[in-house]
Amino acid sequence: MSQSSAKDKWLARLAESLRDGLFVKLTLGGPCSRGDEPQNVFVRRVELTGGPRLSFVYRHPTRDVTKNLPFDEAMPLLGDLVGAAFRHAHLFTTQSTVELKLRDGKGARLIEHKSVRTAPPSTAHDQPKQRLVDPRAGWLRALGVTVADGKVAKGMEAKFRQINKFVEMLGHLLNRSRSSRREEALINSEHGIRNAELSQSLLTSAATGELAVVDMGCGKARPPPAASRRTSSRKKPLPVAPAGLKRPPSRAGRPRS
Repeated sequence: MSQSSAKDKWLARLAESLRDGLFVKLTLGGPCSRGDEPQNVFVRRVELTGGPRLSFVYRHPTRDVTKNLPFDEAMPLLGDLVGAAFRHAHLFTTQSTVELKLRDGKGARLIEHKSVRTAPPSTAHDQPKQRLVDPRAGWLRALGVTVADGKVAKGMEAKFRQINKFVEMLGHLLNRSRSSRREEALINSEHGIRNAELSQSLLTSAATGELAVVDMGCGKARPPPAASRRTSSRKKPLPVAPAGLKRPPSRAGRPRS
């Protein structure tokens, strides 16, 4: 099947699912470019004051960007994204899952699978918060971020949000391949990191699959425990190798400005 034909059929199935109330969600993957460009796009239907919208979540390596668009704007945008920016597209409906695969220099594949959901999800705009860090964690209480009942301590709301954002960004970075971590470590080594021990730590961690966490002055050290919990909760736990960065002797003893 030609790529244009397969893409048109996939978009037609999407339009039908939205029209008939069968739409669950869709995802775009297989990015055509890397760098800071989105690696995935997740789309769901939401109900706003101005009417129904499609909510796009663009997942960049270190951040998420959300845009809510009316259907008449969303459909042309998806037509542009599929093929030009992403090679894979999955449409989830209450009746089936329609998978589109575009292959460089080859035809396209349009595959239909059984549905994974039998009812549309909630279209409420304000979804329950999915916190990456459990506020009941003992280490948060020990650091004064939360209190005994798991509630965020007064005055620590911003710090708790910061920790969750830190873990979210860490999750994006952990999705990078081991080869990318080693390449980054080698680049840092070749360009000269002042602290030789730190350079060696990065290279060793890249080779063994450990995560090198560099403490460069994070105040009361609230983020590092979050990094440890985040990596240990993965399906394949990732060991954490902490490393400290010493100040150059020329700056030791200088008063802080």
